[in-house]
Amino acid sequence: LTIDEVDFPEPYTITLGDPDPVFAENEYEISREVNGTVVTIKTVVLTDTNDDGIPDYLDPDTAIED
Repeated sequence: LTIDEVDFPEPYTITLGDPDPVFAENEYEISREVNGTVVTIKTVVLTDTNDDGIPDYLDPDTAIED
């Protein structure tokens, strides 16, 4: 994957014991840090330029430029 194929949204911040957030389509957790009772969850969203539900790097209908 290249930097053009991913987006790094703002981290989620929740309190320890709260339910995890519901991630968007093609959004995945990449790290989780617990500091006392505060949990910070960082995610990455795989780009889907034609909104067909398939990330660009897997989509045969999307040309990826070098």
